[in-house]
Order: sequence, then C-alpha cells, then structure tokens
Amino acid sequence: MASPTVRWRPIEHRVAGVTGKMMGKCIGLSDQILERIDDGIFVLDRDWRFIYLNKRAASIFGKDPRDFLGKTIWETNPELLGTPMEAACRSAMERGEASNFEMKGADADIWFEIAVTPMSSGIMVHGRDITERHEEVRALRERETRYRGLFENLHEGVSVSRYILDEWGEVTDWELIDANTWIERLLERRRCSLIGMRVSQLYGDHGIPDALLSAVREMRRTNSSVSIESYRDPLVDKDFHVSFLPQSDGSFYVLTIDVTRLKNAQSRAEEDRARLQAILDSTPVAMGITDINGGVLLDNGALSKIWCGDLSLKNVRDYSKCRAWWPESGEPVRPEEWPAAQALKGRTSTETFDIEKFDGTRGALIVSASPIRDQGGAIIGAAWTVQDVSDIKRTEEELKRSNADLQQYAYVASHDLQEPLRMVMGHLELLMKRHGDDIGPDAADYISSAIEGAKRMRHLIDDLLAYSRIESKGEGMTLVDLNEVVSNALSNLQASIEEAGGQVDIEPLPTVHADGAQMLQVFQNIIGNAIKFRGQDPPRVTVSVRRRSGSWLFCVKDNGIGIDLKHQDDLFKMFHRLHGSDKYPGTGIGLAISKKIVERHGGRIWFESQPGKGTTFFFTVRG
Repeated sequence: MASPTVRWRPIEHRVAGVTGKMMGKCIGLSDQILERIDDGIFVLDRDWRFIYLNKRAASIFGKDPRDFLGKTIWETNPELLGTPMEAACRSAMERGEASNFEMKGADADIWFEIAVTPMSSGIMVHGRDITERHEEVRALRERETRYRGLFENLHEGVSVSRYILDEWGEVTDWELIDANTWIERLLERRRCSLIGMRVSQLYGDHGIPDALLSAVREMRRTNSSVSIESYRDPLVDKDFHVSFLPQSDGSFYVLTIDVTRLKNAQSRAEEDRARLQAILDSTPVAMGITDINGGVLLDNGALSKIWCGDLSLKNVRDYSKCRAWWPESGEPVRPEEWPAAQALKGRTSTETFDIEKFDGTRGALIVSASPIRDQGGAIIGAAWTVQDVSDIKRTEEELKRSNADLQQYAYVASHDLQEPLRMVMGHLELLMKRHGDDIGPDAADYISSAIEGAKRMRHLIDDLLAYSRIESKGEGMTLVDLNEVVSNALSNLQASIEEAGGQVDIEPLPTVHADGAQMLQVFQNIIGNAIKFRGQDPPRVTVSVRRRSGSWLFCVKDNGIGIDLKHQDDLFKMFHRLHGSDKYPGTGIGLAISKKIVERHGGRIWFESQPGKGTTFFFTVRG
C-alpha cells in the first residue's frame, strides 16, 4: 500500500456497540456479526501480529484476510512505518492512549477516519470511509475560499456588523465582526484593529452620523434592506452609496460604494450645464433640443420672450399652440410642418413664418432644425433655432407701405395739391386781366379764394410731411409718463373741448418706453376726433388701459356718431374721409399718422363701433 497522507483531527468514536472491554472477546464473536460492519476493523496483539481482520479491512489493504493473520503489521504494511499511523498505534500499544485522525487511502480519491483504541491484549484499529463527507467539506472550503476571494477583491466596501441595543431594545451602536480589504484601505486601518470595534469608537468626536443610525434602526425595525443614495461621510470626507442588508442571526451586511467621483462629475456636469445655459440665455436667438416626441428638453428661454408668453411643448401636437402662416399662401402652418417635426423624420430645414404672438401682435420667424442621431444613426431628437425677424419683416412692410405712400403722395401732388394751385393761379390771372391796378370787390373775392386754396394746400403739405417724418424724424425711445402726455394733449384741445361742452375722463396711465412727442400726437388725434365727430349730446370720452401679456392695451371710448365697420380697413389710410370737409374740417390724415406711430412702437390699432352709438379705439404699445 502506498505511503498514506495523514491529518490529525479529534473525533468521537463508536464502533457498532463494541467497547474496549468487549474487544478482548471479539475474536470469539461470530463472523456473521463483524462481517456486517461496513467499516474496516482489525486487532493487533502486543507483538504487532494480526489476531483479527474483517473482510472490509482486508479489502482496504487490497489483500485477502488470510494474508494477514499471524503476521505483524509492519511485515504486511511496511509503508506505514514512520507515518502518523505508526505513531498512533505505538502510542496506544505502549502508553494506552487512544487517538483519532483522518488518512488518505491507497486510492487517492478515498479518505478514512481512523480510530486506534488500546486493549488489554493489544490494540484495535477501526477505519471508516469518509470520502463523501470529506468531499463535501473540501467543496465547502473551496466555496468559502472563492467567496472570501470575492469578498476581499470587491471594488466596494463590505463589512459585517452586529447590533448593540439599549435596555429598551433600541439600536444605539453596532460592532464590526468582519470587513474586506477595501474597508482597510478606506479607513487606513488594519482589519485586526477594526474587528470588534464599535462604530461610535470609529467616529469618535464626530459621533455616529444621523443618516447611518436612522438607516440601521429602520433596517432592524422592518427586517428589510435600506439604502442611502448619497451620503457624505465626515470621517473620510467622501460621498458614498450605502446599503444595509439584515441577516437572520442578528448581524447585517453593509455595502459601501464610493460615489465621490460620480458626484464630482455630476457637479462638473451641472457647472458645465449652467455655463452652457448662461451662454444660451445671453443669445437673442432661441435655441433648444427636443426629444423623440417633439417635447422641448432644453432651451435658452428666448422662445417665451419671442412669443410673448409661456410655452409648454411636450410633443408635436402642442405646436398647434403657435399660430403661424406660410407667407406666400397665407395657409396655417400645421404642427407636423414645423422644422422641428420635420427633423424628427430625418429632414433638415429652414422656414420663414408669419405669426401672431400671444399678446396679439404680429411678427415673423425664421425657424431651423436638424435631427440628432445616436451612434447607431437612429434619430433621438432634434436641435432647433428660432430667430425673431418681426422687426425686419416690419421694416420690409414699412418700406412697402412707404413706397405705396410715395405713390399715393405723387398722385395727390399731381391732382389734389395742384388743384388749389391752379385755382390760385387762375384767380390771379383773372385779377390781372379784369382789374389791373384797380382792385375792386371782385378782385377781393378772387384774392380770398386764392388764400383759402393756399391754406388748404399748406395743411396738406404739413400733414404729408408729418406722416413722412414719423420714422425718419422720430425721437429716441425713453421712459415717458403717459399721464403727462395725455394732460398736454388735453391742453392743446382745450378750446375744442370747451366749445363742445365735452368731458374727458382719464384713468391712471403707465410709464412706458416710447417717443413722447409721437404718443402726444396719437392721443391728441384720437381724442380730437372724438370731440369733432360728436352727436347731439355733449361728447363724453374715457381713456383707460389694461395689461396684456407683454404690452399695454389703451382704450379711447366716445359717445359720438359712430363708424360703420365696413370702413375698418380704409379708415387708417391717408386722406380717407367719411364726411365732407365742409361739415367736418380736416385733411383725413390724422388716423393714418396714429397708425404709423403705434406700429413704430410695436403695437397695432383698431376700432369697434356702431353708427350712432359711439366708437372705441384700441391700440397697443410694447412695454
């Protein structure tokens, strides 16, 4: 038999009810009893000779029982000399000391548990096959080794603790009973100094952090895991994600993950985002990003300013909140036609739209959008810009209107203005032909007519100049108290108001950024018309104002003769008159001037009226 491998291990031994005293008689026992024992048993006398050997023992040695009887063990099994087997047998034989140990058999895959018992006639050796149990222990140790290796090599801290309770059963502290090397590195302490230490001792003057103590108490109360998403530890000045996991034996695991870098990265990302947002916020062009559904994920805040109101766009359908038209056709822009919606379909586009802002003012936008794709090329959103070109559009429209006005002016100059001139010239020629140096009554009439014509011509020219100079000669925009402006307008109209027996009521008015002289013209023109176009009753005029998102809305209401709404588009044209100059004097340019001034201030003007029931003029001013 090959040289055995021996490992000492104290065990309790019982041999199928056979005691040491009875073993002296075992040779006389029936073979039928001993052969039923699955364990190997043999007995040596004091000369080391075999006096009994069952079949199982002989099979263990790989021989027939007859090969052993009468022979010494050292003859039959010399490979046992110098091994723990020999030492155990001699100890039992010479000193009467029993021993137990494990031994590897001749077959490397078989293990035995050996018991050597002294007897009066010699010694008894009992061998039991423990291969299965040994394999289980070995497998258990291998698993333990693997798990311990995993435990030690985790990149997170793992510790095991047990509760320390007060007399009422409340957790007041906990004691470390194990920890991996990550904890050693974190705390810069050897594990041997940590095991058995209480957490209160670890934190010292800092005291156990409330977040940790509360979490441990919650875990014990609910017997379920508890996590702290982000916790700044005062002992090491780092950020951690901490999880507490209860065990059934009154202990618990603590899993600690260092998230300091992640928190720092999040902080840097927030700082970068804040800087980016600051850049975006300082950009007059609206910029942003939408998600795959068309909802706005990020924008620089300029979009709400452009639209003069808050926008909440969660998907493409919400684009219907933005009233817009195609400039060429005047058709409404459908939600799916906006460039951001087109970008979600993979198309990059730039479009110009006419819009109505939330405050009722008209404007124009240039909108661009491009798709955003992930690394695989799939569309995940859109990037867009929106530029308010309302002022540019307005300038273009002003140029168009100016050209139209110039054409109209040329027409007036060639017709209406030349008529009084021809009249003056004709009368003067008649004066010269008929009377010469002697001016009589007729000459006086001619001269009078010429003077009237010259006056009319002068009024027309003055009004035309006033209209043409609204843009070119207007003053800069400053803070203007409109209460003072209206007061000056009423002073200029005082004679007319008193003559008509009129009354003008003025509600408190705001201070706005405006051209004060031009705002005076607007109020004076509209209030003056209310006094001029009065009915049978003395004129009553009320001037009021209310806030309308991003603008001031002014109302001038009178009880005059009223206006048919069919004149809504014509009333603000130059020289358009609804009544003859013999009944209501004037050139018919006052409302045209008012309209141009209001539009210069970013607003619009209109009226509501019924013939015989008075008129209310409305106009807006940004501010």
